[in-house]
Amino acid sequence: MSTLVLLVGTNPLPNYIVAKYLYTCGKPDLKPEQILLVCTAHTYDIAKRLKMVFEDELHASVEEPLSFDDPFDNKDREYLIKKLTQLQKLGPIHLNYTGGTKAMGIQVYQLVKILEEQARKQNKTNSFSYSYLDASSNLLKFDDGMVEPRTKTGVPFDMRRASGAKVTLNTLLDLHDCKKIKPKSVGAYPEIAIWLFDKLASKVPDIAEEPSFRTFQVWINRCKELNKGKVSEEQKKQFLDEYVWPDGRDFEELANLLAHYYNHNPQDCTWGNLFNREWSNSAKEKRDTLIDFLHGPWLEILLHEKLSSHLNDEAYFDLPLTECHRNIRAKRGDAKEGMELDVVLMRGYELTIVSCTVAGYGLNKDQDRSVLKNKAFEVLHRARQLGGEQAQAVLVTLAETAIIQSLMEDLKTDFGHDGTFNLTILGRQALVDLLKKTADGKLLFNNPDFK
Repeated sequence: MSTLVLLVGTNPLPNYIVAKYLYTCGKPDLKPEQILLVCTAHTYDIAKRLKMVFEDELHASVEEPLSFDDPFDNKDREYLIKKLTQLQKLGPIHLNYTGGTKAMGIQVYQLVKILEEQARKQNKTNSFSYSYLDASSNLLKFDDGMVEPRTKTGVPFDMRRASGAKVTLNTLLDLHDCKKIKPKSVGAYPEIAIWLFDKLASKVPDIAEEPSFRTFQVWINRCKELNKGKVSEEQKKQFLDEYVWPDGRDFEELANLLAHYYNHNPQDCTWGNLFNREWSNSAKEKRDTLIDFLHGPWLEILLHEKLSSHLNDEAYFDLPLTECHRNIRAKRGDAKEGMELDVVLMRGYELTIVSCTVAGYGLNKDQDRSVLKNKAFEVLHRARQLGGEQAQAVLVTLAETAIIQSLMEDLKTDFGHDGTFNLTILGRQALVDLLKKTADGKLLFNNPDFK
């Protein structure tokens, strides 16, 4: 009976990827018959969750996690060597040392090597093999020089493209003891989001200039003030009667879109009538939801609509998008507060979390910059928390390019290295470029102006 030995660290994802691939790649010589998880007291709960997921998804036989707290303690070493000796008598052992601490990896590797040498001296035929998942190449590399995955002709290819290594968001949440909770209710008006963005983006007077979004700033903030009753009747009348955004035809187009959602005729849904006429309570709730939607969530819905239309599209992404989710809320264990994720993308086993904010178009650039920096830290933290160091984080904003470039320089300094961390920040011009019908999705992950 062959055994796969996995070292468990704080990120369970590499263990899951390796085990799933070896179990499902269709190569009998690689498929183990049981799994041993070596952990510490600190990662024991993670190992237990891995055991549960392996048993449920792979129908694998999984030993109880073995705690190896101190790699340099003789008792811990003796206990582990005893267990490995028992397994070696049953059949081949394959050690994957991607996870765990460096000290754990070195010590376990040495112990297995000792067993291998003993078996060689006794002329036993039991085989020993070793591998690690290389993050730089996304290949499973074996100590004998072999790599996986490979095509039928033996050509290596990116593990993220292997069907046997795909990870779903639900599985990723399970591995981290996260449960989905009911998200906050936000209006979902994709047609209005697309219409709004098209109008904003089309107001660029010169192709060389950035879209200002200034009209958006004035219009939507005034609408929110009107809806909350924060302006006088005279100010309200002045806005509705005199301030036309951007022109009458646009109001007619918006009225037609609103009529679809409100189930009223377009005349009732002109912007003036939305605030002037008497509405039923249910219709007023819809209006309130619409205003809140236009003040922020429209951007995440817009991005989700665009990206979800390119699932498994290799022409749009160099690495195809396998899942696209919006408005995800999840709570970890017994935590009081849940995490809120605007847009979540999976590409094979690679996680990308996208945070969307309309911050950046205001007049107070210092205040906006502070908001954007906090959001950048937050989305990068969430991405690494769930997907490890290789996860991607993207912050989509309405900021101008100069602010984005300055912010990225600050972040490079804060992180203390050359800025190769997996964070992309898109400003308003990059957002316009990304959402063009002919755009290349690589901009989302590798924008040279911002990385």
